Amino acid sequence: MAALNPDLNGKLTRGLVLGKFYPPHLGHQYLIAFAAAYVDELTVVVEAMPAEQIPASRRIQWLQSLFVEVKFLLLADYNPQDPSETSDFWQIWQSSILRLLSYPPDVVFASESYGEPLAACLGAEFVPVDPLRQLTPVSGTAIRANPYQYWQYLSDPVKSYYRKRVCICGPESTGKSTLSKWLANQLDTRHPECNSLVPEYARLFLEQQQTEMTAQDIVTIAKGQAASEKALMSRAGPLQIVDTGVIASKVWSEFLFDQCSTTLDSLSRETHYDLYLLCYPDIPWVKDDIRYLPCQGQAFFDRLQQLILESRNAQVEIIKGNWQQRRGIALQAVLQLIE
Repeated sequence: MAALNPDLNGKLTRGLVLGKFYPPHLGHQYLIAFAAAYVDELTVVVEAMPAEQIPASRRIQWLQSLFVEVKFLLLADYNPQDPSETSDFWQIWQSSILRLLSYPPDVVFASESYGEPLAACLGAEFVPVDPLRQLTPVSGTAIRANPYQYWQYLSDPVKSYYRKRVCICGPESTGKSTLSKWLANQLDTRHPECNSLVPEYARLFLEQQQTEMTAQDIVTIAKGQAASEKALMSRAGPLQIVDTGVIASKVWSEFLFDQCSTTLDSLSRETHYDLYLLCYPDIPWVKDDIRYLPCQGQAFFDRLQQLILESRNAQVEIIKGNWQQRRGIALQAVLQLIE
């Protein structure tokens, strides 16, 4: 890293940023990027706290993925948080930081009011960075209270942590794809930069097939569905809406071929959704070229529900009724995840 203002005597300048980053957001990213551009070597000290919901080690992992050339250190000391708590407040912090760094920093960077007295106790220059939060008007406290309200300010790794996944599944011809597209449109209207929908891979695969479907095809479909969900994850907003999902492939294999491979079992177990919207077969079955079970909708529904309830720690909402009722039930269920 090259400093903007290198020391005239040729000395490498060392900078320090101290914070909880609980969780990291775009304001923190600006602070660290600013500091890294200002000095030759930057160390970011991440403070651990008692009973933290997001461990400091994970916060460091997220930040390190964003700033590969910056050194991150964990401060495990549970130091006082306000000078009013003890008369030797700054001495405690000075001792903790110098013991961790093994050298005094030249420059301390901060957006908070503690930055200047911290720099003074370390014998360092203080450089404020956006102290009025004009660039990123949000705090970690506000984000923890409602991360979805401040979604646009979250760092990308933090979005992955908070993002919820919804699987719309059920027997064929129960409106899964129509409902998935409608829900994704409702959500993406609130977050225009996002594309939350993962389409059903089975339909994409089977529509280009020219031969009769085989048991191996279902394995390919399940693997393709899982791969598509992962590949599209970064495009999603607070919710990823998955049409059909991986679990349906297991049931299809049982119904069409009276078998289920270990690959299907593994994929089904490994794929997690926070909410299942399970579509009930109470609307007319509509024939098309890739629908196979006109008379087994209830049996398919029952088996799918059994698998979800037996092996998955997730919410399940039954979607039934006319189209207006189905949309209302589904929208209320997904919004409860993020509001």
